[in-house]
Amino acid sequence: MFGPPHQLGYVVPDMESAIKMFETIYAFDETRRFDFNAPEVYVHGKLFPMHLDIFHGVQGDLEYELIQPLSDGPHKWFLDQVGGGFHHIGYNVDAYEPCAELLTQAGMSILMTADMDVFVPGGMKPDHHVRGAYFEQPGLGNMLIEVVERVSYG
Repeated sequence: MFGPPHQLGYVVPDMESAIKMFETIYAFDETRRFDFNAPEVYVHGKLFPMHLDIFHGVQGDLEYELIQPLSDGPHKWFLDQVGGGFHHIGYNVDAYEPCAELLTQAGMSILMTADMDVFVPGGMKPDHHVRGAYFEQPGLGNMLIEVVERVSYG
């Protein structure tokens, strides 16, 4: 059900400094940065719009995600609590439901969910649709598991 992880996510207090450091260390094959303004995100089952500055750097098959929170929410809480750092390990999956069921049966709980169209920067039509969640791991610290199902429109 789960293959190798596709993403390592970090929450950072200063995006410019973090990008400079990560680009120096990892020599990414490709990068992109975008403003993530998501009105339809749910935290513990309640609507919780959020705004994030996000940077993706790809090296081989692994994506490094840097997240600077620009509004209240789980990423800001993490930053306030631990000062930033490693936040989640991400998996792309073919089907969200069976993976979510497996993780909840294993004792994990859902922190945050999203089910939305994603637009490429400057795009007028959605590029793809994502359905995903952050799962909390009781007793294993602050690290989350992110599960994302992507459906391309093109």
